[in-house]
Amino acid sequence: MKKAFFASVVSILAAAYCAVGSLAAEYLDALFAPADPTELSVAYERISYSPYCKGYETTETYLETANFILNKVAYESDGLRQTGMMGFPKGVSRAPLIMLNHAGFNGITKYDIPRIAQFLERGYAVAAATYRGEGGLAGLAEGGMDIIGDESRDILNLLECAAGLEQIDSERIAMVGVSHGGGLTISALTQTRRPKAAAIVSAPTNLTNDKLKEMAAKWRVSPASVEVMLQLLMPIEGVAKMKHILGVKEKDASRIPASRAEMLRRSPALLADHIECPVMMWYGGQDPVAIWTDGKIIESSLKERGLFSKVTVFENRHHSYNPEEIEVVFEEILTFFGTALEAGTK
Repeated sequence: MKKAFFASVVSILAAAYCAVGSLAAEYLDALFAPADPTELSVAYERISYSPYCKGYETTETYLETANFILNKVAYESDGLRQTGMMGFPKGVSRAPLIMLNHAGFNGITKYDIPRIAQFLERGYAVAAATYRGEGGLAGLAEGGMDIIGDESRDILNLLECAAGLEQIDSERIAMVGVSHGGGLTISALTQTRRPKAAAIVSAPTNLTNDKLKEMAAKWRVSPASVEVMLQLLMPIEGVAKMKHILGVKEKDASRIPASRAEMLRRSPALLADHIECPVMMWYGGQDPVAIWTDGKIIESSLKERGLFSKVTVFENRHHSYNPEEIEVVFEEILTFFGTALEAGTK
């Protein structure tokens, strides 16, 4: 009798577990379903933005050498006081500009300075924004942290300020971004026609791909393993925001349209038809968050419209590469920019 009873309980629990699992799978299938043209049109309307320059000022000199000067700057973005850096090569009256979009969520750090200096030494001016909600070397930027979202406006507005400076040749502008900054680069490119060339490295550009779906499914049953991995790339508040965007613990199907809207506006690879400049891209073949196939979506869109694009994959690399590889990448970027801008730089 007892055996029959326990067997019945186990059977009921197993059926309930399967039902919950089935509902979770159905939820994720609907959440990550391919976007239709109407959804993509709405997503683009949500991110479309008219950049402006207001309140721009140099706050102090951060670094000066015989060849360049690098200043801290402040400006307005969506009514927020934002910070960043602006550097100029000495002896160049109207320099071409590189908009450098930093990796991570900690603002401009000491690791960004050598790259900025590399560009300045080659005769480029450099602008770099602190994204809203970050701190870093340039100082605190107001607002809340986002993920491949409204931070692109901070980039676009600083770009507008830079383009209006007399030291800048506004017809020769390029943009480069790494990791989070690479995703923001693609987002920004859908909204501005100023850059004549762009490059991204290990850039997440699509929150709807199969890898993210796998991550969301795993997050439901083994949250610690996923969150530990993500905390290597973003702060705890960023992990929490990503969890909310993907609706990791959500089961209510009525929430899917709102969640998809948030995911799609953070998936600029799917809006690549709005990009109008050549783009080079580098990915690690084993990267769990920046997926090289999303780069191929961008590449395909550009090539179909007669624009140059190239995806390079380091098959055995994850989100970062070894020092020699990253230097090769940036030399290729400088060569690409030099040709695209006809800069005649050093």
